[in-house]
Amino acid sequence: MVALRDALVLAVDDDPEVRDLLSVILGSYVKEVVVASSVDEALHLLECVHPTLIVSDISMPDRDGYDFIRQLRASYDNRHTPAVALSAYSEDGCRDAALAAGFDMFLRKPLDVKHFLPVLTALLHE
Repeated sequence: MVALRDALVLAVDDDPEVRDLLSVILGSYVKEVVVASSVDEALHLLECVHPTLIVSDISMPDRDGYDFIRQLRASYDNRHTPAVALSAYSEDGCRDAALAAGFDMFLRKPLDVKHFLPVLTALLHE
């Protein structure tokens, strides 16, 4: 069990504004935030960074969040790392697909900080 303030979070999103927002929001509550702009960059970072929590966009060019979480869950080192999917799509099918692919939680963009932080805290205490 890790306290949110001690967490190292990997945030993956192709939108620089969302990455900046996640860095600002999370930076106030966690030990460290590492950002990646693509699935490939995130997978490369996982070779040297061992996050306690992952927040990833679903819809990204080239490889999407579903590809990312499947590869993450196939990795011995990272298969149990809590992961939150983010998406601007409001369809329940997107939520169901994210959970089926291996994410632990699904949240819609734009983020509601009052809901976002308690979700992260809960995931770290499971």
